[in-house]
Amino acid sequence: EKMNKFAYCTDRRGLVHRAEFESFKHWEYPWLIKHGEFKPGAKLLDCGCGRRILQFYLAKKGYDVTSVDISTLKARQIQHFWNLMRKFGLPVTEDKASAMKAIAGRYGTSIDFHVANIARLPFSDEAFDYVYSISVLEHMEKGEDVMAMKEMSRVLKKGGKAVFLETIAF
Repeated sequence: EKMNKFAYCTDRRGLVHRAEFESFKHWEYPWLIKHGEFKPGAKLLDCGCGRRILQFYLAKKGYDVTSVDISTLKARQIQHFWNLMRKFGLPVTEDKASAMKAIAGRYGTSIDFHVANIARLPFSDEAFDYVYSISVLEHMEKGEDVMAMKEMSRVLKKGGKAVFLETIAF
């Protein structure tokens, strides 16, 4: 039987309802937890969260976590189904956050997940104590990354803390 070389990085619950711990996050998550210096009960915003396990870990530790990602985090087949529903104009509504709610439930916690572009955050000014983004900005178009930084700054409370970890390829 062939083993997935990164199988230990997931909870093996299937593609849709699985939190991920990608191999390159083995240093980024501990660094953020140590240097983020999060205060108990703080409101955290995870920008570009993906399906990563860090948001669920922080929620389990008692932080009020809100996560944002541009993806609906659904399997390709499910996305195809919803596209067909829209194409034929069928009056069905999609809960875009359902996969994230299911993952959070499996870890006995909850997060407030939003499908949105971090360059246009759907939150009021100064809504969060901490804002962090891990390996997201380098994937954005030129100019959009600057818009995202401005938006993250806008939703950060005065005196709050922003932490950004980015991968730079040479």
